[in-house]
Order: sequence, then structure tokens, then C-alpha cells
Amino acid sequence: MLFILSFVDTTTPTNLKAMFLEQRKESLAAVFKGLSQDPYSVVRLVLEKLWGGLWSDTKLKKTLKISLFNETVLSHVRKTLAFP
Repeated sequence: MLFILSFVDTTTPTNLKAMFLEQRKESLAAVFKGLSQDPYSVVRLVLEKLWGGLWSDTKLKKTLKISLFNETVLSHVRKTLAFP
């Protein structure tokens, strides 16, 4: 998981993040699948990495960001955060 998250880290160049999201976004989306079973520290790490490295990167196209967070991924996040 840490290897996959390294592609969207704050230190990763934006062009590499974009290429990763265009070609391998399903690998990153798979991180969310079992996230609800992980301890709090892991969930926090994943969400912080994505916030800092992906959502806060203003040079990265919004369409790439939005395409990652589809209905399936958001349902995994909802389950992880225990929203009804």
C-alpha cells in the first residue's frame, strides 16, 4: 500500500501523478477496498497522503482527481468512516 501511495505523495512530481492516475488508477482505488478493516492509524495515513499529495495539488487536473473517486471508492470511504 505504501508503494502505491508513493505515486501520489507530496514529493512526487505532478506529471508522474497524472500518468499514474491515467494508467493505474484502479491500483490506487484498490487501497480503499479493505480500508474499513484497517486500524485508525492506517486509515488516517491513507487519507492524509491523498489529501496532501492528490487533492491539494493544484497543478493536477480535477478530472483525474474526480475519476479516481467514483461511486465504488466513495462507498468504501463511507463504510470506513461509518457513515450510515
